[in-house]
Amino acid sequence: MLFPFLSISQKNSKWAKFTVFEDKIICDDSPWILVFEDNFDGDRLDINNWEPYIGVPRDPNYKYQKTWHKSENAIVEEGILKLVAKQEQMDSMPVIWWWTPTILYDDFEYTSGEIWSKSVFTNGKLEARIKIPKGWGFCPALWMYGEKKISEHGKNRNNEIDVFEFSNEKRRSDLAKIHRMSVHYNGLSRSTGYRGDDFSADFHTFTMIWDENKIEFYVDGILKRTDYKYKKGWKNIDCQLYAGKNYKENKVFTTDPMNIVLNIAVLSGKRAPDHTTPFPSVMEVDYVRYFQREKQIEFERKIKQSVHSQLQTYPKSTLQDIYKNFFQDRFGPEHAIIDTASAKLYLENELASFETSNNVEIEFLGINHNYVRINLITIKQGKIPQEKLLSAFHNSAKKVNQNDVKAWQSEWEKIVNIIERMILNIPDFEKDKIEIENLLKQGKYAVRHSTVFHETYKPHYRTVDKNIYEQELKPFL
Repeated sequence: MLFPFLSISQKNSKWAKFTVFEDKIICDDSPWILVFEDNFDGDRLDINNWEPYIGVPRDPNYKYQKTWHKSENAIVEEGILKLVAKQEQMDSMPVIWWWTPTILYDDFEYTSGEIWSKSVFTNGKLEARIKIPKGWGFCPALWMYGEKKISEHGKNRNNEIDVFEFSNEKRRSDLAKIHRMSVHYNGLSRSTGYRGDDFSADFHTFTMIWDENKIEFYVDGILKRTDYKYKKGWKNIDCQLYAGKNYKENKVFTTDPMNIVLNIAVLSGKRAPDHTTPFPSVMEVDYVRYFQREKQIEFERKIKQSVHSQLQTYPKSTLQDIYKNFFQDRFGPEHAIIDTASAKLYLENELASFETSNNVEIEFLGINHNYVRINLITIKQGKIPQEKLLSAFHNSAKKVNQNDVKAWQSEWEKIVNIIERMILNIPDFEKDKIEIENLLKQGKYAVRHSTVFHETYKPHYRTVDKNIYEQELKPFL
C-alpha cells in the first residue's frame, strides 16, 4: 500500500540459486504467543500503541492520491476503531517531503485517517477483524511496512506485505469485491487478487502468517495465497533444506522488521471520487492482534540476554565485537590451523609480550555456547598448561565448517534486527551493520575486534570447542 496500484514488474531475477552445505529445518510449528493486541475498548485511540499520520504520506506528485490525513479521522467508539474518509476543504496546508526541508503549501479536498503501530514486528501472525467501506475512489488497506538502511549513502531496502487492498475496478459492480494481496521487497513485488463477495457488507477476519519459510494469507480462516521462500525446481519447499542440494530462494520475501498500518486512501486523477462516492465513509476495525512463535520469542530472549551480558562485561563493545561473539559461537576458531609449529610460535610470542585488563578466564559464546573463549591469563597464572590449550585449539579448528556462510547471513539478519530494536545507542552501529552485511555478501564472515575494544580490554584468548574444553581443559580450573 506504499502507493495504490503501484506494482514494480520485474519478471526476471526474482529467484536466486544457492547450494546448502548443512541440513536445515526452516519451519517452526511451535505454539503462537500473543504479543500485541488492541480491541479498541476505550473512547480514544491508544497512543501507546498507535501513531496517527498527519499530513500527506508518500506520493509527492499526487499521482495516486491527494488527501490530507488528520488524527481526528481516527475515532474509537463503542469498541470499534473508525478510520473516516471525508470530503472537506483544507486550504494552505503545510506539506514537507523527506528530500527537502522546504515547506510547501497546498489545498486539499479530502481528509482521511491512517495509523501506524509504534511497535515493529518480525516474523509472526497478524490478525484483524475489519469491515471496509465501498465507493469509487477509495482504497482501504491493512498492511505492514518497514525499511532497512543498506548503504552509508542513505539507500534503504523496502519491506511490505499488503494483507488486503480494495480499490477501483473496471466494473463498478466489483467495488469492494476484488481482494488484492501483495509482497514487496527491495524494489521487487508480487501481487495477486481474487473476486469474492461484497466485503463492505459485513466484518471479515483477515490473517497473514509471515513465517521464515512462507507467507500465507487467510480470510475468515480460508487460505487464499501462499508465498514460499524456497524452491527446488518447481517444487515448493515447506520445511527442510538438505546438505549438498541446490535450491532457489525467493527474492520477493520480506525479512526486516515492519510496522502495522491501517488506512483509507482517497485516490486522485481519473481514479478520484465522483458524484456516486458516499462521504463520509468509514473503515471499521474490531481488533488487531499480533502473535509470534514460542521458539522465536525464546530465541529473542536469549539474544537479548547475551547482548546485555556482553555489554555488562565489556561496556565499550561495538556491534563489531557483539557480532564476533555470535559468529565465534557458530564457527569457533576463525581459521583452520595448517601449520601447528607456527601456531605454537605465535602463541609463545603472544604470551611473552601481552598485557590484559581482562580477568575473565572463561567465556561461553553466543546463545548456543558451542565454543568457549579461554583467556591466555590462565596460562600465565599456571592453571592451564600451554601445550594443553594449544592442542585443544588445534582440535577445535579441525571441527570448523566454514562453508555455509549464507545460512549464517540469514541468522545474523535475525540477530541484528533484535539488537536494533533494543535501542542500545551503540557507537557506529549503522556503519558497522552495513560493513558486516557487505562482508557476508562477499561470502566472508570473520572480523577483528574493534579498535576501542582492543585498546580498552586488550583481549588475548583462544577459542575452543565446548566439549573439548569440558574434557581437556576444565579439569585444570
